[in-house]
Amino acid sequence: MLGAGLAAGSMGAGAEPSGVAIKMTQEAFVPAQVTVGAGTPVTWTNNDSVPHSVTALDGTFDSGPILPGKTYRWTPEKPGTVAYHCIFHPSMKAQMVVGAKP
Repeated sequence: MLGAGLAAGSMGAGAEPSGVAIKMTQEAFVPAQVTVGAGTPVTWTNNDSVPHSVTALDGTFDSGPILPGKTYRWTPEKPGTVAYHCIFHPSMKAQMVVGAKP
């Protein structure tokens, strides 16, 4: 029985969390609020016909322009709340709550 427990425990070691997907569509982040664990990758995809950005208000990250059909990926490393917006469209605002590592 001890061997089975060790095998089960090792299966998760080194595995990357699946991640969270956020869409930029109709000049909005969808969803506008997400909760993720530290170390979980977050990917934003621009589904609009104009450029967008993903820019943290506290300077934690800044994607620069994301062209239509392109993505930006960022992985939070520590817990906290990060508000972000699009520099091109002031009404595009969202928030990410980062919890402890899963």
